[in-house]
Amino acid sequence: MNDSTRTIALRIDVDFVFGARRGVPYLLDTLRRYDMRATFFVPAGPHAVWRSLLRVTRRGHVKRLRSLSIARLLKCVGPTALLSSRPVLETLLREHPTFVRTLEEDGHELGLHGYDHGWWADRIWRANVGRVERELELAYGRATGLQLPPSLPWSSPNWRTRDEVIVRLLNLGVPYLTECWGHAPFVTVLRDGGEVPLPHLPVTGPSLETLAAKNPEDASATIATWADSIASSTYTMLCCHDYFEGVLRRGLFETLMAELAARGVNTEPARVVAARYGRTLSRLPRCSVVRGRVPGFSGFVSTQGEQKP
Repeated sequence: MNDSTRTIALRIDVDFVFGARRGVPYLLDTLRRYDMRATFFVPAGPHAVWRSLLRVTRRGHVKRLRSLSIARLLKCVGPTALLSSRPVLETLLREHPTFVRTLEEDGHELGLHGYDHGWWADRIWRANVGRVERELELAYGRATGLQLPPSLPWSSPNWRTRDEVIVRLLNLGVPYLTECWGHAPFVTVLRDGGEVPLPHLPVTGPSLETLAAKNPEDASATIATWADSIASSTYTMLCCHDYFEGVLRRGLFETLMAELAARGVNTEPARVVAARYGRTLSRLPRCSVVRGRVPGFSGFVSTQGEQKP
């Protein structure tokens, strides 16, 4: 890599079985062709599409579903896939047995994206601590049972987390945190004033899904403009998804990779970025994790709070 090459963090959240089956192989192939790398976060347990569709009663979710197009979803994956509740990670490893080896050979990273994705998205903020810890235990227990490393990195479903989750992740030995949206890496300050000695890498956004919704007639032009803006950013973490970039709108992911390559921007897994910021942990800003809103997403998510003095 020469001095003019920039790197940004890329995470790909794999939410559904149909995305694991059809989206992940395409995404891996595209990353390989452009010599890009990413962290793939995968639920250790089930996540059925029909559970997400039940949120249709929420105003913001209706708008999002309309932009995704239910008709396109049915055409791409079929009605049977919408009802599947099989464990996502186990299905991925069974149907693509070389997945882990491919990640290692191509320089990618594997992480966990919760256990029951739907449960976490809907209940994490009101569940008791014991139930939350149970989800973490189930996720890491399933991963260990599948012969995966015991301290895989973690990203909470729907970017929703709380202090108890962060403390538990620290005790589990995760190498870094990526639990929220924000603008720059930081050290997490808990409600009791304690600090978590790990680099916290926020998603900076917006997602391709949001960009496409802003300009559905010419999403490629919007992505090109966006690529110009991040090419000079000090820190960027992009978050893509199996169902959107991997299945519904594959052409947009291809456009993104081409635009980044044209500007001399490479993507890398979160672990590489975390290692870099981990060496200067004492100089990172101290921030809490709070609830906030981000463009293009329904409801509250966890966001980077104001810097502590």
